Order: sequence, then C-alpha cells, then structure tokens
Amino acid sequence: MATLLKIENLPISKIRTDGGTQSRKTVNEAAIRDYAEARKAGAAFPPPVVYFDGTDHWLSEGFHRVASAKLAGLKVLDCEVRRGGRFEALVNSLGSNTAHGVRRTNEDKRYAVEVCLRHPELAKWSDRKIAETCAVSNRFVGSVREGLSVNGTQIGASRLFERSGKTYSMKVDKAVAKLGAEGESPPESAAAGAPEESESEPEEEPAPGRDALGIPLPDGMAAVFAARDKFREAVGLVRRLNELLDAISKAPGGEHLARFEMKYTETRKDGKERPRYRNERLDALAFALKRQQPHASVCPHCFGKHGRRRVDPDCGCCLGLGWVSLWAFDRCDDRLCRAVEALAAEGEGGAA
Repeated sequence: MATLLKIENLPISKIRTDGGTQSRKTVNEAAIRDYAEARKAGAAFPPPVVYFDGTDHWLSEGFHRVASAKLAGLKVLDCEVRRGGRFEALVNSLGSNTAHGVRRTNEDKRYAVEVCLRHPELAKWSDRKIAETCAVSNRFVGSVREGLSVNGTQIGASRLFERSGKTYSMKVDKAVAKLGAEGESPPESAAAGAPEESESEPEEEPAPGRDALGIPLPDGMAAVFAARDKFREAVGLVRRLNELLDAISKAPGGEHLARFEMKYTETRKDGKERPRYRNERLDALAFALKRQQPHASVCPHCFGKHGRRRVDPDCGCCLGLGWVSLWAFDRCDDRLCRAVEALAAEGEGGAA
C-alpha cells in the first residue's frame, strides 16, 4: 500500500481527474446529486484518496465525492494524500469501492479489467495478479482477456508473474491461449525463456459425476454435463478448420482466399515473424462454444435467493434450468460465485 502522507484540505481545482485514473465504466449521476444534497445538509463523507507525485494530485478513490462537492459549491475538500503518481492512482482505483461507496456494477468490473489489459504495463501481469488488483476472479480476467484478443492473439503477449518471491516474464502467444483453454499442452515454441509451468493452469477435466467447479451433479443433470464433450469436439473442429484455412491461404491457389481472411503476424521463438491467416467468424464461434458450455450445476442467482435446493423458473441467469454456462457464471455477482464454488469443498450439489 502507498505511504499515507497526510490528510490535507485541497482546493478542488487542484485535484486531477483527467488522468485516466477512473476505473468505472460511468459515474452515477443520481448518486452525485444525492451526495451533493447530503453535503448541503451537513453530512460528512470519507476523504477521497489522491496520489501526489510532487507536482500533481491524481484522484484515485472518490470520483463521486469530488463531483458532489463541486455540485454543492465547495471549493476545498479534505483528501487522503498518498505518495505516488498517476500510475499508482490508477492501480489503487482498479479495486476500490468493493465494500463501500457506490457499489460497482458488473460493467464496472469488466471495464476495470479491460483498463488493465489495454495498459502497456498492466497487461503484462498474470491473470491472478490482475484479479487480485481488480477484486474479481481469475476466471473473469481470463474471459475478458480472451474476449479482447485480436484474431486469437493474446492481449499482453508478455506476462509477468511471481513464484517463490521472484518475478518472471513469459511470452504467451495465441497457441498458449487456445491450447491452454482447451486443456492441451502448448508446443515447445510457445514460450521463450519461460519456467516449466505456466502462470495459469490448463483447464482440468472434471471428475466423473461433477461439474466444472467440482460440485457433485444432482439427479437428472448428468446428461447436461455430458454435452461438454461435444462442445470440446466442436471447438477442436473449428480450430482445425482455421488451421486448414491458414494453410490454403499460404499455398498456390489460395491467394484470393487470403484477401478475405484476417491476417496477422506471429513472432516465433527465434525472433522471426511469419504471416498467419484466421477467419474472424470462426474465432467468434470457437469463443462462443467455450463460453456457453455447461459450467456450474448450481445457479448463483438462484442459490443467492433460495439456497441449494430450489430453482427459480423465471431466473434470467440459468433460464430456469438450474445450471449455468461459463459465460453466465462470470456475469454473476462475485460473492455468489464464491459461495457456489465453496459447495465443491463441502461436497454439496445443486437443486434437487
């Protein structure tokens, strides 16, 4: 945590809000108006957090509080001043408002992760470190990273991760991303100078009679989760079709096809570059297949409302089925997802 310098009464005009340190998708205008009215009535608010680099005060936490102070006509504001610059303010902002203030929406969480993945330095962090920083799950970060990838190439091709107190750098190309997600081992050329183990473990096949989280399947749901094998087979077929299109596009007779495929450059272990061709629609199909396969036999929304043994027939998350896909699971409230994941350790199943 950054060193606290002091609580300082700062002119609001000196608080920088234009440095890209806001990690919310949007601000809540209604909350700003409510806060402003409360200030006028004499209510006290926690001081916003700013980072001072010797020249500028960069706002990190409290964008709603600062905006409400301006709306209420205040000129100065008590702020918690920490040592650091714009980068430190951004990193701290990414995980703020998890337990206080205006609650983050799912869009806010996704936006915070996207900010990391588009940042030239933060994108190098491992999914685990980004998840800890943004206060979301590793799985959520992985899904956002994959969704933002261009033509199957990982955002943040070089990742930083820690092991035994040491920091390593690892190159992660599209092969690692796709093969790792499908539970296969990456080729030897996938990582240059990387330790033996990847910072993210391949997806493991669930034990018989359990869902992807390890929760025992309730009666009548075995056939649902048996469909995962068909999903994986479909993903493999799409991947192989993309490989075939790449080979055709590079060979004599494939010149016209190459004009309509997505071309990108792949950097090999030896530093040499080679062209690759992919079909964007096939990439989207493979992504959808991986995200829409059965994942959890307990719906987090139903679990939060009714406990373990009841399914809401009108649930918009599980569609009244009781089980959810990986896509639906990642869009549920993190607290409910963690509660459902804990059922695996308890050996509990879903609705009867």
